[in-house]
Order: sequence, then structure tokens, then C-alpha cells
Amino acid sequence: MKLPPLENLRIFEAVARLQSFTAAAESLVLSHSAVSRRVSELESRLGVQLLHRTSRKMSLTPQGKILFEAAQEALRRIEEATAEIVQPARHKPLLVSCERSLAMRWLIRRLSQFQDMHPDLPVYLSTGDGPIDLPREHIDLAIRRADFALDPRAICVPLFPEHVGPVALPGLTGKAAQTRLHSTSRPDAWKTWSRRAKAAARASRGAPRDLYFDHFFLSLQAAEAGLGVAIAPLFMVVDSLDAGTLAAPQGFVADHSRYIALMRKPLEPGSPEARFVDWLQAAVEATLAGARAYCRP
Repeated sequence: MKLPPLENLRIFEAVARLQSFTAAAESLVLSHSAVSRRVSELESRLGVQLLHRTSRKMSLTPQGKILFEAAQEALRRIEEATAEIVQPARHKPLLVSCERSLAMRWLIRRLSQFQDMHPDLPVYLSTGDGPIDLPREHIDLAIRRADFALDPRAICVPLFPEHVGPVALPGLTGKAAQTRLHSTSRPDAWKTWSRRAKAAARASRGAPRDLYFDHFFLSLQAAEAGLGVAIAPLFMVVDSLDAGTLAAPQGFVADHSRYIALMRKPLEPGSPEARFVDWLQAAVEATLAGARAYCRP
């Protein structure tokens, strides 16, 4: 088999995926010249041009596209095989990625239930938002709000529909009651709620002050501290509503988005992913059973 050097393929795959020699050099901890030289060596060995290079843009040639797709799949398979050899499945933790605010406000509070049910299956939880390359990031299962184009290779399992509504410290009055708390991770949250609940939205027009936070868990922490009124996804505040540390007098309305679980491969009965999904869906149903009382028709 006359194969090109694996290192050259790895470098070419990074350049093609990132569409930049500079970005590829940074991700691989190599110099720009070393990356450029390796790609040129690969082109010389194959006798074809793999990349169109201009001062402003870089793109794949038809031959480069074929090699990129093959190299990406081959490298992914090699990574998976290496991980399986180095760490046998029975000792391997389940790698779960969840959106930050949902992890902090809902998932972490329930994970002990899963560990009690499955003490032989450790879970490694990381946080992240938006699109995710499961194979490249070595993630077994990702919990995401489906507000981006899904990878057609990923297996998708629906979890729950999103409902949003304003929440505040019970009995909040004064300027704080007229202060809107925003999350820059979902800047349209107030507008979305206003469209879905027009009658309720009119009461909040003319709010004299707006405060902004990076994530929902920060804006909700501010709401619990009495700084103002936050728009909240129901699943992130259901525990606080039940505990009475937050109130939602105007209820929650559907915003026509949903949360999903993404996996690299189809679920097999008894597999770590299947066991976690079974528990996750049961936890979702238990939450929905109590949370429906807060939802508006």
C-alpha cells in the first residue's frame, strides 16, 4: 500500500477543516512554514493540487475535497480505536457535554440519582454551547438546544420542548421590578417571550434599566439576588420555583425550540449511552410532570 505519511495527512486535514494555515499551525503547535511545507510535500507526492491558495481565501480542489473527507474519517477511526485500546470500555467514563446553564441549574442537581443507579458507570461532565464535533472532541453524548444545523452523522434523541418566562424574587418591588436582566448567550430571549405572550409583554414595556450577563446561570443568580427580572427557560428555574426562591407570576410560554441529546452511534441496549439516555428521559419526564403547572396554554 503506497500511503502518504500519516503526519502529512493529519496536517492537511487540519488546514482543510480550519481553512487556514495559521489556524492549523496554532492548533497543532507547529510553525506556519512547517504546516505549509508538509501540505506541499503531500501535493508533490500525490502529483495533484489539493488547495487553491489566494491572498484572501483558501479552498479545496475537487481532489482535495475527496482526500479531506477520507482523511477526516480515517483519523477519527484511528482516534476511537486508540482510545478503546488504551482504556478498556469497562473502565471508560461516559463523556457528557451539556450547555452550561442547563448543567448548573438542572443536570448536576440530578446526576447523583444516575450514579446511585449505575455505580459502575462513571460520568465525566463538561460544558459547552452550540455545534459540537462529537468524534473530534471525544464526546459520547451532548445535550444541546437545537438552534443550529445538526451534523448529519450524529444520532439525535429528542428530550424536551423549551418554555420561557419572566422570573424574579418573590415580592420584588421598586426599580428592581422594572429592571430587565439579559443573557448575552441568548440575546433575543426577551423579544421571543414578548412575541409569544403579547398581553403580558405590554406590562413590561418602558423598563428603565437593562443589565447584561454572559450566561443564563448568571442572570438567574442575579434574579435570585433581587437585582431584577430575568427571562428564564423553565428547566433552569423549576427547582427554584418549587423552592420558592423565584416566582413566575406570568407563567411560561413555548418558544418553539427544543433540547436534544446527540450521540456518535445508534443506541445499543445496555450500552453506557443507552443507560444514560434512559435515565435522562426519565428525569425529563419527572421534571415535566411538575413543571406543566407553570406553563401557559
